[in-house]
Amino acid sequence: MADGEPSQHHTDADLAALARLAAHDPHVDDFPHANKAAVLVPLVHCRTRGLCVVLTLRAAHLRSHAGEVAFPGGKWDQTDASILATALREAHEEIGLPSSRTTYLTTLHPHISRINSLVYPGHDLVGSLTVNDEEVAAVFCVPIRTFLEENESVHASFELRWLGVQCRFHEFRTPWRWEEFRVWGLTAAVCIELARIAYARDPEYAWTNPGQPTMVELVKRWRAVGHVSKM
Repeated sequence: MADGEPSQHHTDADLAALARLAAHDPHVDDFPHANKAAVLVPLVHCRTRGLCVVLTLRAAHLRSHAGEVAFPGGKWDQTDASILATALREAHEEIGLPSSRTTYLTTLHPHISRINSLVYPGHDLVGSLTVNDEEVAAVFCVPIRTFLEENESVHASFELRWLGVQCRFHEFRTPWRWEEFRVWGLTAAVCIELARIAYARDPEYAWTNPGQPTMVELVKRWRAVGHVSKM
């Protein structure tokens, strides 16, 4: 990953951010729903960019979320021992990351995807990666603090009616070498939540609408009705 290669030289701010994530109460339950998934949110310390989140560009031929920026992850399988095991299995398949090369930090509350899946984000500190070209077109990293900063050249927001309420969504145009990647939707929402916990502050921009329910509240509604189309 060149200038994004992992480094062991953490700053005091990065160490404090990792400590906050490790202290965050993990959200893992046994919700009995077949249509659930997990993503691994890999964190690395880049030599020139500080503490970063690793993201992938999904291959164009995939059946779901083709050509979109995402975390490594996928659907829960009955053979998985836990939802965290799902995230680790998928990360190994997509970016060649063995569980022995990760340090578990926490799991955030689940998010609802637009294809009616409940997605659990698990956070790990990771080492070097090996990409599966059949599933992943590119791997890049973004400094976590990017998702808190007000920068019109990088960040924009838009509103949509989602799950029965008017919600504010975000997208980030992030440069990497000679390309620019669009981080948006569920992936952007997880990145914002990650940054809020890691740096113990809210974004500099308006990140929710007045009265907008939290994702925890939306998940409770979703669990009651069972499908996004009924909300």
